[in-house]
Amino acid sequence: SFRRRSPLSQFLGEWLEPGYSVARSPHDRRFLYLEAYADQALLDTAAVEHHPNYPKLLRVFDEMARFTRERNLRVAVVSIPTKWEVYAWLIDPERAALAEAPSGFASVVAAASRSRNFAFLDLKPALLVAAREAWKRGEYLWWRDDTHWNGAGHAVAANAVGEMLLRQPANPASSR
Repeated sequence: SFRRRSPLSQFLGEWLEPGYSVARSPHDRRFLYLEAYADQALLDTAAVEHHPNYPKLLRVFDEMARFTRERNLRVAVVSIPTKWEVYAWLIDPERAALAEAPSGFASVVAAASRSRNFAFLDLKPALLVAAREAWKRGEYLWWRDDTHWNGAGHAVAANAVGEMLLRQPANPASSR
């Protein structure tokens, strides 16, 4: 991170780590994203369910359900979209409509959550709205030079998660 955010790297500008691409904003500010995240974000539910890690994911969910049921706890699962998914309307307009729909991964995790009575939140809708508003001001929700949220992105996520948690019943036994 430090190396990529260094003034020298920003000055050179064209140096990229493998797999990164550059998009330009109307404000002529470059930002990096990982191309591999686009392919992953566009996987459908069938592709996710056929991934070798899918059975492991379900086992983790089953264990969380058992563990929390025994302790009368609640589980909230949050799906976090990639930078590419949230900014596809800018990076790849031809695939932007596909990126705005829930990803195959988010759909699979939502179904697994519902079947175990876990609360579920896909952050993509909240981040999409906030990203477009921030864009009008020449701002981003992610650091321009890596794949992590900046303070504004964290604030959007925290608000969305907080709202979701406030909508949950106070007693886990009451949601059974």
